Amino acid sequence: ISMPNNLNPIREALLCLLRFQIAVRLKRLLVDVASDPPQTFWNYVIGSQTDHAVIEWCKVLGGQDQHTHWHRLVKESDRAEVLAAILGATKLPRPDWEVYWSSMTGYRNKRAAHADTDAPFFVTHYPEFDPALAASTVVFDKLYDLLPEDQLGGLNSSLDKWAGTFVGNMRPIVISAFNGSKVLGTNVPKP
Repeated sequence: ISMPNNLNPIREALLCLLRFQIAVRLKRLLVDVASDPPQTFWNYVIGSQTDHAVIEWCKVLGGQDQHTHWHRLVKESDRAEVLAAILGATKLPRPDWEVYWSSMTGYRNKRAAHADTDAPFFVTHYPEFDPALAASTVVFDKLYDLLPEDQLGGLNSSLDKWAGTFVGNMRPIVISAFNGSKVLGTNVPKP
């Protein structure tokens, strides 16, 4: 198999946004289905999906040093329009967006991708994903339109439908797996 030396950064950004949306939706599915009784396995998987979601989001909407960051992929003349669309979709004024952005990149830097030994042992703040979901859809739509048609290679034009179908297909598996472990009861240590 012949593989290209370099990934197309636009295509990779689209896949990062898909992985982000899948991780958030899977986390929400797990919280909905696999929370009672609490079990360490399911808690671990839920936490892993949280970390994975933040990392994938930050590849496209975090630091601009990433080759897949939307700011590097969109023409300079279009950046203000894309940012305005992100702010509109998230319903956040720019200062609030910057605070939100800092919370996402901070979580990545202190918990998900790096170990900040000065951070509290227990996580006291988990990311709220609704603004990130809205922003990711805006950026996905913009980047999808930039990718040449011959490079789409099966990428779906609807991030919402693509991620929703993917996680929807997981639902019966998660339910069956949790029903199998539910009979064991909780194994979460009491504080």
